[in-house]
Amino acid sequence: YIAPEQINGDVATSRSDIFSFGCIVYEAISGRRAFHGESTAQTLQQILAADPPPLRNFKPQTPADLQRIVTRCLAKKPEDRYGSAKEIVTDLRRLRDKLDTLPIAGGEDNHGLHEFKLLIDRGCYDILQPDALLSEGVGQLRKVAALAEVSGLEVAPHTWGNGIGLMGNLHLAAAITNCPFLEFPHDPPSGWTAAARDQMLLEPLEIDTDGCVHVPDRPGFGLVLDEERIAHYTVSTHTVSAKD
Repeated sequence: YIAPEQINGDVATSRSDIFSFGCIVYEAISGRRAFHGESTAQTLQQILAADPPPLRNFKPQTPADLQRIVTRCLAKKPEDRYGSAKEIVTDLRRLRDKLDTLPIAGGEDNHGLHEFKLLIDRGCYDILQPDALLSEGVGQLRKVAALAEVSGLEVAPHTWGNGIGLMGNLHLAAAITNCPFLEFPHDPPSGWTAAARDQMLLEPLEIDTDGCVHVPDRPGFGLVLDEERIAHYTVSTHTVSAKD
């Protein structure tokens, strides 16, 4: 998700973040990375010189305006991208108004109450998808959920990390009243299976026969780490004493 100017050794700016945002949105829609070569060198070369295939190659129903937003985010030159996240929000709201029959979800790459309040106030999404591992903690995201509920929006926490992150989002989902479902990451073609996701957990999360995931009742997030596996992959340890 690195921007072209960063590959060239230039200083990263907010427009570099917008390029990364475009990569995430592209992947979320198409199911594949915007830039993906057979090696790291090929991938970097694609970022510098190649344009990703149109989203409609993978999702024929992709609105032209959404393709335009993503294309602008992925512009090679920083000055050709959006100048700020606020500009993206404005275009997303215009798109949202055009597609009032299709619920739009997003927000997994946003941070801070101020950003989510902006998304809510401007009516960008029908479903907010903050990530308790990346956006804010569970406590702050409960506030986001309350703001969303006042505006009649649903919240479905986004998870695309490890089992610890999924456990955090599971607890968030259980603690708010406007969460209709839990996003449960499972993508075997990419190697993202339950075994890979939950490898640090002694008890992996599973969906029961009724399609439900049960919230552990242990203290904290209720997870149990696989100490033997963690010890096996530990590179070094450092003990901090009271004097330190």
